[in-house]
Amino acid sequence: MRASGSERTTRARERTRTGLLGARTGLLGALVLAAALVFSLTGPVTGTARAAVAVAGPCQGHKIKTYKFSTGRVTVFKGSGFICALTYAENPGRARKMSVTLQARGHRAVTNSGVFRKYAGPVSVRAAQRCVMVTGSVGRGSLKPRWLQC
Repeated sequence: MRASGSERTTRARERTRTGLLGARTGLLGALVLAAALVFSLTGPVTGTARAAVAVAGPCQGHKIKTYKFSTGRVTVFKGSGFICALTYAENPGRARKMSVTLQARGHRAVTNSGVFRKYAGPVSVRAAQRCVMVTGSVGRGSLKPRWLQC
């Protein structure tokens, strides 16, 4: 027996829903879900510079100096013509006022200050062959200005 016109239409809809088109949309949905999962785990890392930052922490390059003071320390990094600094609290956990400042000679100072639990920064300046002044503070303690690369 032949199927009526309405039965043929119903079967065609069923094939479209579960046939090749259904497999494509299912595969596409799975790929989108997998990409979203990978992206959420890794973040938007693009290029080698961002990948290096993700591995090395907030500052890129190698550590060149650590200055200690009564309530914390300022750690300075150098890489790719930039100097980067962070001020760390000696006893992290409690929120308190912190700051870190870098200034290349002849240029404006770059500062990050506020109320933080672990560290202030990072701040960075372009200073391939320039003297750079660094200072920082945690609570009432502070680092007197120090000059680097002079």
